Amino acid sequence: MKDNLLDLSTIHQRPTITIDGTRYGLKTWDDFGLLDVTYFQEVGKKALGMGNTITDEEVPEVAEMINGMIDKIVVDLPASVRDKLTDWQKIKIIEVFSEAVTPQEGSGEAATQENPSTGENSSPDSKTDMEETPSAG
Repeated sequence: MKDNLLDLSTIHQRPTITIDGTRYGLKTWDDFGLLDVTYFQEVGKKALGMGNTITDEEVPEVAEMINGMIDKIVVDLPASVRDKLTDWQKIKIIEVFSEAVTPQEGSGEAATQENPSTGENSSPDSKTDMEETPSAG
């Protein structure tokens, strides 16, 4: 039998992305509250309902959903920087988040993947490289 039944940490390890030479942290699943999770579920349902093609009328709604996702997953990204990104760049950020910041089953913590190009863990300690952000929701 294990002596220690639960090991919790309040120190977040954040993967980062770089935009125009500035590093920004990505939130982890531990940062998100119930309202955020509900938002992600609703966006997912809408996106699935649109299928592989969108109409001209749906473009503004899709752009709003993408910007909303970026605002929720990137720590302290100014809107002025976000607005300079192309749609493709925003989608790439969402893909990287989805691939790199996945919950580990049963752990209550998010896993980060090793950076294949450098072999290094892409998650610097948030206390040394990124300011901690309070949980949303």
